[in-house]
Amino acid sequence: MIVSTAVGSDVLAGLVPGLTPHGRPTVAGFDATAVRLPMADLVMHARTGHLTGSTTAIEQAVRCTVTTGVRPRVRTLPLQRAGQGLKAQQTGEARFRIVLTTPTA
Repeated sequence: MIVSTAVGSDVLAGLVPGLTPHGRPTVAGFDATAVRLPMADLVMHARTGHLTGSTTAIEQAVRCTVTTGVRPRVRTLPLQRAGQGLKAQQTGEARFRIVLTTPTA
């Protein structure tokens, strides 16, 4: 746990990377400015949060896809073309999921 009496949002944002997994900041004072944080600091480093939404939201989405038959659009590429797939994602060219495949034995 980190206890902060800092009033600047930039100071608070700098404290988040120091949290342990599932750590929580306790803020005793703050200003009205927005706190800008990379999502990775909150989600990918096991801080409390979900990249895709809450458990309830995910369950509702899965039920909706089962009920309506909605399926993702997928483009497959061989693993050797991973760079091409990454570039398509980064440039916004990909309008669907890109799945890398490996040869089956």
